Amino acid sequence: MNDYLIYEDLYEVDESYIPTDMEKRIEQRGTELHPLDDPDEYEQYKMRKCRYSLIFSEFLNGKIDKQEMIKKMEQAENKDIFDFQPFEEIHIVDLETKKGKRVRLVAVD
Repeated sequence: MNDYLIYEDLYEVDESYIPTDMEKRIEQRGTELHPLDDPDEYEQYKMRKCRYSLIFSEFLNGKIDKQEMIKKMEQAENKDIFDFQPFEEIHIVDLETKKGKRVRLVAVD
């Protein structure tokens, strides 16, 4: 059994380990933006996601109403984002050596 892949999701990636298939990229990252090809837009997307995703989740799950959501969004705009990481990090396993690797993509000017 160790010689076979079981429940592995295989797909083509570019040299930065980003899926080349747009549907797979959207499924994994939530956006078609590439962290290195569109660094500014991608960073803005990550900031919005980090700032508002929990608020939208609460709204969609019925924990807060529309007015409370708007109020929380306005409050979130004035706060610093503590958990925000401007880089992408993925974990991969080399199929030949079976060793795990962590890859970080950092866009710099």
